[in-house]
Amino acid sequence: MYICNICDCFLANKSDEITLQTQKKEQQLNFQTFKMMYNCKEDEFKKYDLFSHLYCKFCDQEIGMRIGKDLSIYKCQIKEVMKSINIGVYSLKQELLQKISQILENTCFQCIVKPLLKKELSNVQLIPNVNAAIIIHQVESRVLLLGKNGLYNDLTEQLWKQTCGNVLLILYDKDEKNNQEELIYNLATYGQQPQIAELYQSQNLVFFTEILNLNLILSKYFAKSYNQIYPVEILKKEGDVSNEKCLLLKYYNEKYKQINHPTQDDKLILLLINKSQKQFQFECKIQ
Repeated sequence: MYICNICDCFLANKSDEITLQTQKKEQQLNFQTFKMMYNCKEDEFKKYDLFSHLYCKFCDQEIGMRIGKDLSIYKCQIKEVMKSINIGVYSLKQELLQKISQILENTCFQCIVKPLLKKELSNVQLIPNVNAAIIIHQVESRVLLLGKNGLYNDLTEQLWKQTCGNVLLILYDKDEKNNQEELIYNLATYGQQPQIAELYQSQNLVFFTEILNLNLILSKYFAKSYNQIYPVEILKKEGDVSNEKCLLLKYYNEKYKQINHPTQDDKLILLLINKSQKQFQFECKIQ
């Protein structure tokens, strides 16, 4: 995984890295490109969805640019680390555990699954040495999940202590029959489970209706988990990325000029690159 070189917050997974072709084999790019990023924000007043500057969400340092669909981060602003998050996954449904295992098979996160039996829910043997825990429940009818007589009340309390509150409850609604907010309200109010509403508001409870959504949900959770397990210490450090920005713009300028049949978006991106290069050169002259 990749983290910010300044404040150590989680930025990207290795699996989301994109390999770009260079003009010359020996040419070394000064940036790395990803299809997905976490804990980064874009220009506050950006006018175009195809072009923007990227900043670290925590330390506010400029870390790269988004050009088209590419999220390109300056190498001097990130570092690769091998810290991992061990996820303990619990469910009454064996098929859900199998699908989660398959999704996480090629990631840097270690997934340990635990099939549950209803008769053993009050005395579950916890998976040892995990940083975070996930409980997946398939919504089939109105059910008592937490609270005094809840299915997962004892398990959740144990996991909460084990992971310092880093517990995610996923409700899998495969038939998409339920209004999510209405279901949460009913469970919290009429079902006497106020914990459900609290978890939902704190984003420790999520729904998914398609297995395809699972990867995105877990990726967001991993980003959250990383920053809870390895707390961010904000170190305000001004970094000069002028040279990196210049080289990145030059690379994409050449790339978009070589497109044989450019679309309107391609033409707009090239226009924005040229405009940014002129602005950058102007700022350098002033300095």
